[in-house]
Amino acid sequence: MRAGMRRRLGVGLITLATFIAGAALGTGQVRADTPAPSPSANATAAATPTPTPIPHGQLCAHLPINMPPTLDGLPVSREESCTDLGSVAHPSAVDAITLYSLRRSDKLLLATLQVSRFAPQVDASSPSVQASIVTQLSPTIPAMVRVGGTIVYHAQTSTVTLLSWFRGRYLFVLAIRDLVGRPRTLLREALEIKP
Repeated sequence: MRAGMRRRLGVGLITLATFIAGAALGTGQVRADTPAPSPSANATAAATPTPTPIPHGQLCAHLPINMPPTLDGLPVSREESCTDLGSVAHPSAVDAITLYSLRRSDKLLLATLQVSRFAPQVDASSPSVQASIVTQLSPTIPAMVRVGGTIVYHAQTSTVTLLSWFRGRYLFVLAIRDLVGRPRTLLREALEIKP
């Protein structure tokens, strides 16, 4: 059951990236059942990710994000993820995606953070573009709240809180399971991440 939940959450977020990229009903693959590396081993890799070549028809580039080794005490691990864009008829709106997982010590997935970078031709600062994207991401109508100086779109299901915000050409999507004890702290720490 735990492995199935991890896989659904990870694949769901890659599916969200596929929507952003204009590939409705595209396929996504995430190795969510792979145990997360230890925080010390991951700290260097997360701080200096190496770009991955993009095979034809796939979106696999990792973004050079200065990700902290932990968020709210949970180890942060970059997941290997690719989105198949082979069936997209239009140019992609997103040119790179990186997915991070946050797990408990027993490897149970508690949250994911997806960072997507828009292609230069997309005006991600446009309110209409942002509204279009967040309504596609959310299973419910998202509420717009201000946290510090950042507008965060908040949607809730029975088991997952979905939070998204824009920063320049970047979209951050934080999915937090209901098992997380301090989701606001996790959000505040995630908001400090700069691309």
